[in-house]
Amino acid sequence: MKGFSFFLLVSLLIGASGCVTTNVDLTEPEASYQATTKVELLFEEPSRPYKVIALIEGNGSPHRKQSLVFDKILKRAKKIGAQAIIPIDSNIRYHPKSTFNDEPVNSVGELIPKLLGGAGGGYDFDLEVKAIRFIDSVEKVEDGRL
Repeated sequence: MKGFSFFLLVSLLIGASGCVTTNVDLTEPEASYQATTKVELLFEEPSRPYKVIALIEGNGSPHRKQSLVFDKILKRAKKIGAQAIIPIDSNIRYHPKSTFNDEPVNSVGELIPKLLGGAGGGYDFDLEVKAIRFIDSVEKVEDGRL
């Protein structure tokens, strides 16, 4: 039982340290593309024809750098076969340090900061991008659209 309690405490502390999450919303879930090794970062719509293959959202909790969110998004974009990403929305929110009183705890998320003496302040960072593939003559032929 002692080992389980230690494991539970370590798991809770790791979970409290913050994390980076990503969500991929494929525009055509039935389509699949070979993973890519390079993804371009574009800050405006490209002049070449393209199609959006997914929207990818990354979220970083306090104590995580914005670059970690961006790196996770790039990894997911490569995995789904994107050739480029275009940022479409970003948001940074500051959360001041908070302290807790003797109110009852309603979730594990409330328990950890209470055990640690309060929730640390920090910034949350959200980034949403369009993952795209360029339309060239080879892809048009494969799709039967030439």
